[in-house]
Amino acid sequence: MVFRQRAARGVDERFAGRVELGCGHTACAYRARDTERGIDVVLKVASLQFVDVETSRGWLESECLALKSLQASSDGTEASERRSGRIIQCYEDHTKESTPFIVLESWGTQTLERYFRAWVGSEKRMPARIAQSLWTQIQEGLAYMSDRSHTCQWIHGDLHFKNIMVDTSNQDEPTLKIIDFGLASTEQEGDEERQPCKDAQTVAQTWRSWFEVKPHHVGLDPADTKEKSTNMFGLLEACAGDPSLCPAPANWLTTAMALEGTADVRPPPSTRVFQSPLEKAGYCPK
Repeated sequence: MVFRQRAARGVDERFAGRVELGCGHTACAYRARDTERGIDVVLKVASLQFVDVETSRGWLESECLALKSLQASSDGTEASERRSGRIIQCYEDHTKESTPFIVLESWGTQTLERYFRAWVGSEKRMPARIAQSLWTQIQEGLAYMSDRSHTCQWIHGDLHFKNIMVDTSNQDEPTLKIIDFGLASTEQEGDEERQPCKDAQTVAQTWRSWFEVKPHHVGLDPADTKEKSTNMFGLLEACAGDPSLCPAPANWLTTAMALEGTADVRPPPSTRVFQSPLEKAGYCPK
Protein backbone atom coordinates (compact mmCIF):
# COMPACT_ATOMS: atom_id res chain seq x y z
CA MET A 1 0.00 0.00 0.00
CA VAL A 2 1.21 3.51 -0.80
CA PHE A 3 0.48 4.66 2.73
CA ARG A 4 2.43 1.86 4.36
CA GLN A 5 5.40 2.40 2.07
CA ARG A 6 5.61 6.17 2.37
CA ALA A 7 4.00 7.07 5.71
CA ALA A 8 5.49 9.73 7.94
CA ARG A 9 7.39 8.47 10.98
CA GLY A 10 5.08 7.36 13.78
CA VAL A 11 1.93 7.22 11.67
CA ASP A 12 2.06 3.44 11.26
CA GLU A 13 2.00 3.00 15.02
CA ARG A 14 -0.89 5.41 15.56
CA PHE A 15 -3.29 4.09 12.90
CA ALA A 16 -3.63 0.35 13.39
CA GLY A 17 -5.32 -2.38 11.39
CA ARG A 18 -5.68 -0.45 8.15
CA VAL A 19 -8.10 -1.89 5.59
CA GLU A 20 -8.24 -0.45 2.09
CA LEU A 21 -11.70 0.83 1.15
CA GLY A 22 -10.87 1.91 -2.38
CA CYS A 23 -8.73 4.15 -4.57
CA GLY A 24 -9.60 6.97 -6.93
CA HIS A 25 -7.50 9.06 -9.28
CA THR A 26 -6.03 11.25 -6.54
CA ALA A 27 -6.31 9.34 -3.25
CA CYS A 28 -6.83 5.99 -1.55
CA ALA A 29 -9.09 5.52 1.46
CA TYR A 30 -8.39 3.22 4.41
CA ARG A 31 -10.38 2.43 7.52
CA ALA A 32 -8.12 2.22 10.57
CA ARG A 33 -8.12 2.39 14.35
CA ASP A 34 -6.88 5.72 15.70
CA THR A 35 -5.11 4.58 18.87
CA GLU A 36 -4.91 8.15 20.18
CA ARG A 37 -8.64 8.81 19.87
CA GLY A 38 -9.74 5.26 20.51
CA ILE A 39 -12.10 5.29 17.51
CA ASP A 40 -12.20 4.05 13.94
CA VAL A 41 -11.36 6.68 11.31
CA VAL A 42 -10.92 6.89 7.56
CA LEU A 43 -7.50 7.87 6.24
CA LYS A 44 -7.53 9.47 2.81
CA VAL A 45 -4.00 9.27 1.45
CA ALA A 46 -2.40 10.63 -1.71
CA SER A 47 -2.39 8.09 -4.52
CA LEU A 48 0.46 8.52 -6.98
CA GLN A 49 -0.78 6.05 -9.57
CA PHE A 50 -2.42 8.63 -11.86
CA VAL A 51 -1.26 12.07 -10.64
CA ASP A 52 1.79 13.61 -9.01
CA VAL A 53 1.97 14.25 -5.28
CA GLU A 54 1.31 17.99 -5.57
CA THR A 55 -1.89 17.43 -7.53
CA SER A 56 -3.11 14.94 -4.95
CA ARG A 57 -2.09 17.31 -2.16
CA GLY A 58 -4.26 20.03 -3.65
CA TRP A 59 -7.33 17.78 -3.82
CA LEU A 60 -6.91 16.67 -0.21
CA GLU A 61 -6.37 20.24 1.00
CA SER A 62 -9.53 21.32 -0.81
CA GLU A 63 -11.59 18.54 0.75
CA CYS A 64 -10.43 19.19 4.30
CA LEU A 65 -10.87 22.95 3.82
CA ALA A 66 -14.51 22.51 2.81
CA LEU A 67 -15.27 20.17 5.70
CA LYS A 68 -13.52 22.38 8.27
CA SER A 69 -15.53 25.32 7.00
CA LEU A 70 -18.78 23.42 7.42
CA GLN A 71 -17.75 22.36 10.93
CA ALA A 72 -16.96 25.89 12.11
CA SER A 73 -19.22 27.45 14.74
CA SER A 74 -20.22 31.09 15.11
CA ASP A 75 -17.04 32.00 16.99
CA GLY A 76 -14.74 30.30 14.49
CA THR A 77 -14.09 27.20 16.58
CA GLU A 78 -15.07 23.68 15.75
CA ALA A 79 -18.24 22.53 17.48
CA SER A 80 -19.45 19.14 16.33
CA GLU A 81 -22.73 19.50 18.20
CA ARG A 82 -23.59 22.48 15.99
CA ARG A 83 -22.63 21.11 12.61
CA SER A 84 -24.92 19.32 10.22
CA GLY A 85 -25.21 15.67 11.14
CA ARG A 86 -25.48 14.81 7.44
CA ILE A 87 -21.90 15.76 6.51
CA ILE A 88 -18.75 13.81 7.29
CA GLN A 89 -16.14 15.44 9.56
CA CYS A 90 -12.47 16.09 8.86
CA TYR A 91 -10.53 15.53 12.07
CA GLU A 92 -6.99 16.36 10.96
CA ASP A 93 -5.15 17.87 7.99
CA HIS A 94 -1.74 16.31 7.27
CA THR A 95 -1.41 17.57 3.71
CA LYS A 96 2.00 19.11 4.43
CA GLU A 97 3.56 15.67 4.93
CA SER A 98 5.74 14.20 2.18
CA THR A 99 2.87 11.78 1.57
CA PRO A 100 -0.22 13.95 2.17
CA PHE A 101 -3.22 12.53 4.00
CA ILE A 102 -6.28 13.66 5.95
CA VAL A 103 -8.10 11.98 8.83
CA LEU A 104 -11.86 11.70 8.38
CA GLU A 105 -14.80 10.47 10.40
CA SER A 106 -15.67 6.82 9.77
CA TRP A 107 -19.37 6.45 9.09
CA GLY A 108 -21.51 3.50 8.02
CA THR A 109 -20.50 0.35 6.22
CA GLN A 110 -21.86 0.84 2.69
CA THR A 111 -22.64 3.45 0.09
CA LEU A 112 -26.20 4.47 -0.72
CA GLU A 113 -25.77 2.80 -4.11
CA ARG A 114 -24.85 -0.51 -2.52
CA TYR A 115 -27.67 -0.14 -0.01
CA PHE A 116 -30.20 0.33 -2.80
CA ARG A 117 -28.79 -2.57 -4.80
CA ALA A 118 -29.19 -4.82 -1.76
CA TRP A 119 -32.90 -4.04 -1.72
CA VAL A 120 -33.15 -4.74 -5.44
CA GLY A 121 -31.45 -8.10 -4.94
CA SER A 122 -33.75 -9.12 -2.11
CA GLU A 123 -37.35 -10.26 -2.23
CA LYS A 124 -38.43 -7.47 0.12
CA ARG A 125 -39.48 -3.94 -0.74
CA MET A 126 -37.96 -0.87 0.86
CA PRO A 127 -40.67 0.74 3.01
CA ALA A 128 -41.77 4.11 1.70
CA ARG A 129 -40.99 5.68 5.08
CA ILE A 130 -37.33 4.64 4.72
CA ALA A 131 -37.15 6.04 1.19
CA GLN A 132 -38.69 9.28 2.45
CA SER A 133 -36.30 9.45 5.39
CA LEU A 134 -33.21 8.97 3.20
CA TRP A 135 -34.41 11.61 0.73
CA THR A 136 -35.08 14.04 3.60
CA GLN A 137 -31.64 13.45 5.11
CA ILE A 138 -29.94 14.22 1.78
CA GLN A 139 -31.90 17.45 1.48
CA GLU A 140 -31.01 18.40 5.05
CA GLY A 141 -27.34 18.13 4.13
CA LEU A 142 -27.78 20.19 0.96
CA ALA A 143 -29.86 22.81 2.74
CA TYR A 144 -27.18 23.14 5.41
CA MET A 145 -24.39 23.50 2.85
CA SER A 146 -26.25 26.19 0.89
CA ASP A 147 -27.78 28.19 3.72
CA ARG A 148 -27.01 31.88 3.22
CA SER A 149 -26.21 32.43 6.88
CA HIS A 150 -22.93 30.58 6.27
CA THR A 151 -19.84 32.56 5.38
CA CYS A 152 -19.26 29.91 2.72
CA GLN A 153 -22.07 28.32 0.74
CA TRP A 154 -20.54 25.08 -0.43
CA ILE A 155 -21.38 23.04 -3.51
CA HIS A 156 -20.37 19.38 -3.34
CA GLY A 157 -19.80 19.00 -7.07
CA ASP A 158 -19.84 15.19 -7.22
CA LEU A 159 -22.93 14.13 -5.32
CA HIS A 160 -23.84 10.68 -6.62
CA PHE A 161 -24.88 7.67 -4.55
CA LYS A 162 -21.32 6.37 -4.19
CA ASN A 163 -20.50 9.52 -2.21
CA ILE A 164 -23.22 9.01 0.37
CA MET A 165 -22.56 6.53 3.20
CA VAL A 166 -25.35 4.71 5.04
CA ASP A 167 -25.31 3.43 8.62
CA THR A 168 -27.67 0.47 8.97
CA SER A 169 -26.94 -0.41 12.59
CA ASN A 170 -30.64 0.34 13.10
CA GLN A 171 -32.17 -1.30 10.03
CA ASP A 172 -35.55 0.35 10.61
CA GLU A 173 -34.02 3.84 10.67
CA PRO A 174 -30.92 4.00 8.43
CA THR A 175 -28.98 7.24 8.59
CA LEU A 176 -26.62 8.76 6.06
CA LYS A 177 -23.80 11.25 5.64
CA ILE A 178 -22.37 12.95 2.57
CA ILE A 179 -18.69 12.19 1.90
CA ASP A 180 -15.92 12.96 -0.63
CA PHE A 181 -15.73 16.75 -0.85
CA GLY A 182 -12.68 16.79 -3.14
CA LEU A 183 -14.60 18.67 -5.85
CA ALA A 184 -16.35 21.03 -3.44
CA SER A 185 -16.42 24.73 -4.31
CA THR A 186 -18.08 27.89 -3.09
CA GLU A 187 -20.79 29.80 -4.91
CA GLN A 188 -19.60 32.29 -7.48
CA GLU A 189 -20.85 35.87 -7.50
CA GLY A 190 -23.83 36.41 -9.78
CA ASP A 191 -24.68 32.72 -9.80
CA GLU A 192 -26.10 32.34 -6.30
CA GLU A 193 -29.50 31.03 -7.38
CA ARG A 194 -28.27 28.48 -9.88
CA GLN A 195 -25.29 26.97 -8.06
CA PRO A 196 -27.03 25.29 -5.07
CA CYS A 197 -29.28 23.42 -7.49
CA LYS A 198 -26.39 21.55 -9.14
CA ASP A 199 -26.01 19.07 -6.28
CA ALA A 200 -29.77 18.62 -6.02
CA GLN A 201 -30.07 17.98 -9.75
CA THR A 202 -27.33 15.36 -9.69
CA VAL A 203 -28.83 13.36 -6.85
CA ALA A 204 -32.36 13.87 -8.17
CA GLN A 205 -31.55 12.28 -11.52
CA THR A 206 -30.19 9.17 -9.83
CA TRP A 207 -33.01 9.07 -7.31
CA ARG A 208 -35.64 9.29 -10.04
CA SER A 209 -34.11 6.31 -11.84
CA TRP A 210 -34.71 4.18 -8.76
CA PHE A 211 -38.23 5.31 -7.99
CA GLU A 212 -39.58 5.46 -11.54
CA VAL A 213 -37.76 2.56 -13.15
CA LYS A 214 -37.79 0.32 -10.06
CA PRO A 215 -40.84 1.41 -8.03
CA HIS A 216 -41.72 -2.20 -7.20
CA HIS A 217 -38.53 -2.44 -5.13
CA VAL A 218 -39.83 0.29 -2.84
CA GLY A 219 -43.10 0.36 -0.92
CA LEU A 220 -44.69 2.72 -3.45
CA ASP A 221 -47.60 2.23 -5.82
CA PRO A 222 -46.09 2.11 -9.34
CA ALA A 223 -49.09 3.99 -10.71
CA ASP A 224 -48.39 6.93 -8.40
CA THR A 225 -44.60 6.97 -8.66
CA LYS A 226 -44.32 9.15 -11.76
CA GLU A 227 -46.61 11.81 -10.29
CA LYS A 228 -44.77 11.80 -6.97
CA SER A 229 -41.34 12.01 -8.55
CA THR A 230 -42.55 14.91 -10.68
CA ASN A 231 -43.53 16.75 -7.51
CA MET A 232 -40.11 16.00 -6.03
CA PHE A 233 -37.92 16.98 -8.96
CA GLY A 234 -39.88 19.27 -11.26
CA LEU A 235 -38.64 22.51 -9.74
CA LEU A 236 -35.07 21.26 -9.45
CA GLU A 237 -34.93 20.32 -13.12
CA ALA A 238 -36.44 23.67 -14.08
CA CYS A 239 -33.41 25.35 -12.51
CA ALA A 240 -31.22 24.18 -15.36
CA GLY A 241 -33.17 26.36 -17.80
CA ASP A 242 -34.23 29.20 -15.52
CA PRO A 243 -32.28 29.78 -12.26
CA SER A 244 -35.06 32.03 -10.97
CA LEU A 245 -37.22 28.91 -10.60
CA CYS A 246 -34.77 27.25 -8.25
CA PRO A 247 -36.42 26.65 -4.87
CA ALA A 248 -34.65 28.00 -1.81
CA PRO A 249 -32.91 25.29 0.25
CA ALA A 250 -35.47 25.71 3.02
CA ASN A 251 -38.19 24.72 0.53
CA TRP A 252 -36.51 21.47 -0.48
CA LEU A 253 -38.14 19.79 2.52
CA THR A 254 -41.74 20.86 1.92
CA THR A 255 -44.44 18.26 1.44
CA ALA A 256 -44.57 19.14 -2.27
CA MET A 257 -41.17 17.47 -2.59
CA ALA A 258 -42.14 14.45 -0.49
CA LEU A 259 -42.72 10.90 -1.63
CA GLU A 260 -45.92 10.85 0.39
CA GLY A 261 -48.15 13.91 0.45
CA THR A 262 -48.89 13.38 4.13
CA ALA A 263 -45.31 12.61 5.15
CA ASP A 264 -44.00 14.16 8.33
CA VAL A 265 -41.03 16.01 6.80
CA ARG A 266 -38.67 17.59 9.29
CA PRO A 267 -37.62 21.22 8.81
CA PRO A 268 -34.00 22.10 7.96
CA PRO A 269 -31.65 22.18 10.97
CA SER A 270 -31.30 25.59 12.56
CA THR A 271 -28.21 27.50 11.45
CA ARG A 272 -28.73 30.65 13.47
CA VAL A 273 -25.46 30.03 15.34
CA PHE A 274 -23.49 30.37 12.09
CA GLN A 275 -23.43 34.16 11.77
CA SER A 276 -19.83 35.29 12.22
CA PRO A 277 -16.94 35.03 9.72
CA LEU A 278 -14.78 31.96 10.03
CA GLU A 279 -11.58 32.13 12.03
CA LYS A 280 -9.45 31.66 8.92
CA ALA A 281 -10.42 33.59 5.81
CA GLY A 282 -8.69 30.91 3.76
CA TYR A 283 -11.52 28.55 4.56
CA CYS A 284 -13.70 30.46 2.13
CA PRO A 285 -11.70 31.00 -1.07
CA LYS A 286 -13.17 33.22 -3.76
